[in-house]
Amino acid sequence: MSTGIETLPRSSLATIFRYGAVLDRPDESQTPFLLKASNTSEDYTYSPDFQLAISSVSRRWRTIALDDATLWSTLHFRTPSDIQKARLFIPRSRPQNPSAIGLTEMGYPDYPSQNLLDILILTVAPDEYIEGENLSRTELAEIFNTLLIPETLRWRSFHLKVRDNECRIQARQALAHDCGPAPNLETLQLYHFQDYEDAEDLWNTIQTPPRMLFRNIVPNLRHISLVGVNLPWQSSPYLAELESLELALHPNGIRPPYECWEMMLRSPNLKNLSILYSGPREPEANNLTLMWPAPDSSRRITLTPLRHLRLVDLDPEYLISTLELMYLSKVQKLELDLVQEDADYSDFLELCVGENSDTSSTSSSVENLLGWTKLRSGLFPFLSSLTSLKLSGLESCSFGAFKRFIYSAKGLRVLEINFASVCPEEEVWRLFIGYDAGDMGTDRNEPEEGVAETDADGAEVELKGTSDDLEIKTTASGGVEDENDSGSQGSDSDQESAALQLVAPKLDIFRISGLSGKRIRSIIIYRESVLQLRNMTVGATVRYVVKYTSKMVQEDTVLSELVAKGYCWFPNDVDPADVLEGEVEVDGKNGWKVVIETKLEEEEE
Repeated sequence: MSTGIETLPRSSLATIFRYGAVLDRPDESQTPFLLKASNTSEDYTYSPDFQLAISSVSRRWRTIALDDATLWSTLHFRTPSDIQKARLFIPRSRPQNPSAIGLTEMGYPDYPSQNLLDILILTVAPDEYIEGENLSRTELAEIFNTLLIPETLRWRSFHLKVRDNECRIQARQALAHDCGPAPNLETLQLYHFQDYEDAEDLWNTIQTPPRMLFRNIVPNLRHISLVGVNLPWQSSPYLAELESLELALHPNGIRPPYECWEMMLRSPNLKNLSILYSGPREPEANNLTLMWPAPDSSRRITLTPLRHLRLVDLDPEYLISTLELMYLSKVQKLELDLVQEDADYSDFLELCVGENSDTSSTSSSVENLLGWTKLRSGLFPFLSSLTSLKLSGLESCSFGAFKRFIYSAKGLRVLEINFASVCPEEEVWRLFIGYDAGDMGTDRNEPEEGVAETDADGAEVELKGTSDDLEIKTTASGGVEDENDSGSQGSDSDQESAALQLVAPKLDIFRISGLSGKRIRSIIIYRESVLQLRNMTVGATVRYVVKYTSKMVQEDTVLSELVAKGYCWFPNDVDPADVLEGEVEVDGKNGWKVVIETKLEEEEE
């Protein structure tokens, strides 16, 4: 007699199997692309161990698993053993009754979504290749010729990374000629990166004319990522219907002409744009096909649907010239990793804020060539609607520009900062403990020590800034209203409350890296204390995530303690700084608990 899970009906078991099969897949709401163009972390790969395991438990389970094509439709190739698995998976992913499949308007089989294939291929550089352990040109030819090309009509997503010229040539032949149309393809990511032995090898690769892919028959293609790979831009009409676009690692000579760049950005449903050392090809004086429009022309691109913008490793002058031809009104998520030697991103930050800045001394080659007049106001109203900001790198900019930028994003719900890569670290982190909160027009304006405030219970609070800690003291006094209270009449206590400004007062998640434990602790103390003063809910509504490395914990006793505890507890009637120093016994009842999540990261090489 069956007991336990064996008593579940077939439909329930099938649901459990589908859930288990996708547990370790990435969140496609964040990005549809599996390969990372800008960091050294390992690319995502999917392991089919779950479905292989459940199909071996019993005859009943095996029958249920084999009847569900979705369990077998993900093909990730990283080792030769993955090729053997694919030989099993592909037949299991096909429709059980092919004769029942109808035709689309274009005359291609109208496959149900459960029969479409999601594919990833990772090859390695020649000096990393080990036969039997990873993939290179021999295995790539086998994967294309014997497995994937016959199934092109069922491709839903295709991700490919190649690391040498021979694999690149094989891929070009397959995608441009052998595969044929891909009517169900929705996501395409092509990644070519290699270490060139000399400038001639690089030149020969760049000068190779790109080829048309899938005979240009990709009617459902909506997400495309090209890393070190270019297309015949002017003869790829499908680029005008994108929802996600990532361009990365393109020397100027293979970047799209501005006309094609404009076509891609004017896609009516473009929601995600990621640019990493790429963008439109710079104009040339004697080539009209490469000219850019003036920034005050009617050709300014309005990206109303755009919600996520990511900018990485771009020259500041080129970045400004490119963005001045856009109008971004509803971007919600912004990621910046702008680190170039001897570059200053102050003007870019001022442009984002929407204020005029003195830029007469800096003109880009694009602007000089076209004789543009700089327009520096009203281009980026999205800062008011920005809900998520990630700053991985912004090493070269003025403190004043950064200050105006960060305080302008008042609606942030998620903030992630690597303080070690934001300029200048010694000053920037102080913004988060109340320094320079008063005068937004100067680069340095240390607050006076001893600024008084009052909390919700009528206790006067004195906040003092020191180099690494924030001292908080309480004495008896009167109450204060929330500075955002619509009924405020500008009383002295209101003015005092306004002096204690918070960066991003509406935060739900604050991810911090690149700071010592004492400075992280000071930020949390200040932030939670000011929230309490403003009668706002604290602790339970703000999620702090501290990123660290093993070396940092070994060298930083305060950080080590925060990681070990995983929380801070602040009693209502005791100096919070003393609690973190371990000098106060806490009963766990009179106060609030702030959970601190910690995330171990790999050491940088």
